[in-house]
Amino acid sequence: MSLADVNYLKGQKEYQRMAKHLLAIMEPLIRCSTPSGREEEVAERLLQFVNGRCPGWTAFSDRDGAEGIGNVLAVPTQYVDRSNRFASTKALPIIMAHMDTVDMNDREQLSAYTFSDSIDGHGIVGGDQDFVLGFDDRAGIALILYLVSTSRDPEFKVLFTVEEESTRHQDLRVDGRGGGGGIQYALTAYREYFDTSPWTIMVDRAEDRSEPVGRGSIRKTPSDIVYNYFHQDTCSPAFRGKIEAISQDLSTPMRSAESGAKGDTYNIYKHYRHGSRPYASVNLAAGGYREHKPGDYLCIYETIRTLRVVEECIRQQDDLYQASQAQ
Repeated sequence: MSLADVNYLKGQKEYQRMAKHLLAIMEPLIRCSTPSGREEEVAERLLQFVNGRCPGWTAFSDRDGAEGIGNVLAVPTQYVDRSNRFASTKALPIIMAHMDTVDMNDREQLSAYTFSDSIDGHGIVGGDQDFVLGFDDRAGIALILYLVSTSRDPEFKVLFTVEEESTRHQDLRVDGRGGGGGIQYALTAYREYFDTSPWTIMVDRAEDRSEPVGRGSIRKTPSDIVYNYFHQDTCSPAFRGKIEAISQDLSTPMRSAESGAKGDTYNIYKHYRHGSRPYASVNLAAGGYREHKPGDYLCIYETIRTLRVVEECIRQQDDLYQASQAQ
């Protein structure tokens, strides 16, 4: 997203309203200190938010009444399978984010932080603090909670994973990846959550720095749709091409990109690569910059860009499924 795109979005009253709403959701999440393996505080906030403020949704932890790892799941109540809560009575796409952040902070620094004095005229949030705010992946979580709280007749389900950055469970590590414990547990302990889903989008990708603006930088080129890890595609060309087309139609173009760092969508690809049908999963940029470093920051208008793309993908989920099956 270019500076011109940001200037266009910030001039629209609808996007100013969306930015305010997203930041109101995100700020209490930022104050939670949840390094990998200690995500309980943010998990509890997510359960309270969905079950308390989002009529028509049912959220639960995979630890509820059973052994689990701490992932949080949310399904439209009308589609909850009463005989197996990890399945759904209708095939619904999964929208994902992860709950853990890198462990680099004094808890007191986060607990006292507010956005009120940290937003500049270009929608840059943060960037001037000497600690990590954790927009990776608080931005993805806030985007999903916005969709959950505003969607009428929702036609998607949600997974918030633990231990994406790093996992303590050696048996859940895949291909040398240091993280991914939460997603790997989900794939093995309740695969039916994915089997009753046509495709998955994760909102977790960091942006690149390129064009100076405000206290930070934003991209000059379209933001990423990550579909490839180490020369292994996680979806068909038609699937990522469809997302690119959707973003173009919304006048906020995104482009397909490769990654040298494995994310949760890599685990999904590995789990389903020899399955009976292709299963598509991609990772979308969420507007965050300087991930895992003090002074990390967010361009909230880029987060809104991705939100609109995800929202339209949900609307066009059947077309995306057909694209996912193309070889």
